Amino acid sequence: EKCAVKALYDYQAVDSKVLNFQTNDRFIVIKHSNEWLYVINGNGQLGYVPANYVQQDSFDDQQLLVFVDAVIALLDVQRNDCNTITVRQVNHAKVCPCYCPLLNLTHLFVYCRKLAQIRCEVVQRVCHKNNDTVNLRVNGDTNEDTEDDEVQKFDVSIQTDTFQETPQEPSSKCNDIEERLEVPNDVATVLVERIRVETELSHNMCILTAETVIKCLKEMIPNFEVPFNEILQKLNDESLKCLSPDVMRQSSDLKNLNLLFRKLWFCKNDEQQRSWPVHEDEQIIESYLQDIAKVFINANPSISRGVICANGYDNVHMLVTYFQMETRRILRMKLYTILLEAIRLEERVISDYMLNSVLPSTLADEMLNYSDDVDRFANAAALFTAIFSSGHKPPINLYEHVNENFIDQLLKLIEGEDFNGQKTDVKTLPETIIPPILSFNLHFEDFDSNLVLKALQQRENASQLTEILVSHLNWEEDPTRLSHVVGKAENVFDNERQNAVHKLLIEIFDSAEIARIFYYNDVRVLIDIIVTHLNNLLPGDKSRISYLQLALNIIKNTNYKEEPHKLEEVEKCLSFIVNDENSSIEEKQLTELVKQHLPAT
Repeated sequence: EKCAVKALYDYQAVDSKVLNFQTNDRFIVIKHSNEWLYVINGNGQLGYVPANYVQQDSFDDQQLLVFVDAVIALLDVQRNDCNTITVRQVNHAKVCPCYCPLLNLTHLFVYCRKLAQIRCEVVQRVCHKNNDTVNLRVNGDTNEDTEDDEVQKFDVSIQTDTFQETPQEPSSKCNDIEERLEVPNDVATVLVERIRVETELSHNMCILTAETVIKCLKEMIPNFEVPFNEILQKLNDESLKCLSPDVMRQSSDLKNLNLLFRKLWFCKNDEQQRSWPVHEDEQIIESYLQDIAKVFINANPSISRGVICANGYDNVHMLVTYFQMETRRILRMKLYTILLEAIRLEERVISDYMLNSVLPSTLADEMLNYSDDVDRFANAAALFTAIFSSGHKPPINLYEHVNENFIDQLLKLIEGEDFNGQKTDVKTLPETIIPPILSFNLHFEDFDSNLVLKALQQRENASQLTEILVSHLNWEEDPTRLSHVVGKAENVFDNERQNAVHKLLIEIFDSAEIARIFYYNDVRVLIDIIVTHLNNLLPGDKSRISYLQLALNIIKNTNYKEEPHKLEEVEKCLSFIVNDENSSIEEKQLTELVKQHLPAT
C-alpha cells in the first residue's frame, strides 16, 4: 500500500475538495480509493488528488521521516500550539474547507492518527536498520588491516573470549530470572496511567509510547522477551478499552472530571454571581469548561464515557441546563466543544437524552439569532446536525420551535437572502447551513408531515442548495454522518439509516412541483453521476437501491422523456444490472421499473 506519492504532472483543481499541485510535489497518503487518494501535502493541507496523476515515491525511510517531520514542524510554526502532542498533531491538518472549524480536533483525528502511525513505523524501521549497522561494525571486515580496525577487533575478541569462558552461566541465570518473573495483571493500566499523569499525553499516545519503549527494551534485552511480550499483549488487550470499576476509581482523569463537574455545578447555582452585571466568574468557568473538554479529548474513552452516562446522564443534563441559562459567547463556545465530545464518546446520549431535551430548540434559536456570527452558527449547526443524525423522531412539542418557518429561514440564508427574502451578504457558508436541514429531514417518513419538503415547495429558486446537493452526490458524501460531524468512525447510527443526501434528493424528485427547483442542466449532471455510481457499485450495496430510486423519480418527474440525456448509456447500465446473476431481486425489480419509464428509442 502506497505511503508516499509524487505528482507526475501539474494539476489545477476545480472542486474545493481537490488539491492543486505541481509536477514532483510530494504527498503522504491518508486513505486510498479506486480513482482518488486522500492525502496531506507539504503545506499540511488535506484533500483529494487523482490516482492517475501520481506514482509511488522512491523515498527511503530517512527521507520519508524528514518529510513527515518537516510538515509537522511547519504546522507547529503556523499554529504555535503549546498543548499536548496529540492536540498539536490533530491540529496539524487543515481541511479545505471544513463546514465546522471547531471540530478539527475530532473530525480529523482518524487522519492525523494515520500520520502519526506512519511516522512511528518509519522510526522503528530506521532503528532496526541502525541496529543492523552497529552489528556489522562489531563483526568487522576480516580484510581490513588498518591499525584502528585491528585495535577494534582486538577489543571485540577480548570481550568474546571473556564470555566464552563461562558460556552457560549468564544465560542460565537470565532464564531462571525470566521464569520466576511474574507480570502483574494491571501492569498495562498502571504504565499508561503513569505516562498520562507525567506527560499529559492523550490515552492513545500513552499506549503508543509504552509500546515503543517496551519494544525497544525487548530488542536490547532479548533474554527478557517473554515478559515483554506479555506486557505488549496487555497493552493491546480489550481491558484497556473497558476498564473495571476498581481500575476506574484509581484514575486521575476520573477524579479530575468529578471535581470539575462539582465545581461547575456550584458556578451554575451561584445566583448572586449570575445576577451580578460584571460577571467576575467568567474566566474561572471558562477554565473549568476548557479542562473538561481537554480531559474528554485526551483521557481513556471508557473513563469519560462513564462520567457522561453516570446517574442517567446527570452531568450531561447539567451541561444542557447550563447551556440554556448561559448566554455569554465565550462560555457557550466551550460548551459546544464539550457537548460534541460527549456525542463522540457516547453516541447513545443523543437518543437517550439530547433529542428529548430543550437543546434542539435552543440550537434552532441560536442559528437564527446569530446567523452573522460564523463560528457560533457553525457550532450550533454541527451540534444540531449530530442530534438529528440518528433519524429518530423527536417529541411533538419540538415542532413549536423547529418548524417550517425555521427551515424556510435556513433556505433563505443558503441562497444569500435575509429573513425578509431580500438579497444580502450572508457571511455563513451554505455548506454550513445545509447539514442541519439534511439531518432534520431524516426522521420524516411521508410527504404530508415533512416540514423540509413543505418549505422547499414554497421556493421559486434554490440554486445554491441544488448545486451543493449535486456535489455531495458526486463525491458520495453525507455531511450528517457522525463520522463527519464528530469524527467517530464507528457508531451505531451511520449504518442503520439511509444516506441523508440520497433521501432528500429522492423525496425532492418524487414531486414534480418541488423537482422544478433543479435546472435541467443539473438533472443531466445527476444522470451522469447515477450511471457512474451504478457501474462502480457492487451488487448488494444498499446505495444501488437509492440510485435506482432516484433515477426512477428523475425520469418520471422531470423533462427527461422530452430531452433524454445519454439514454444509450442508461439502458446499457440497467441491462447489466438485470442480467447480473449477483443482483438482488429488489435491484432487478426496481431496474425493470426504471426501464419501463424510459422514452422509446
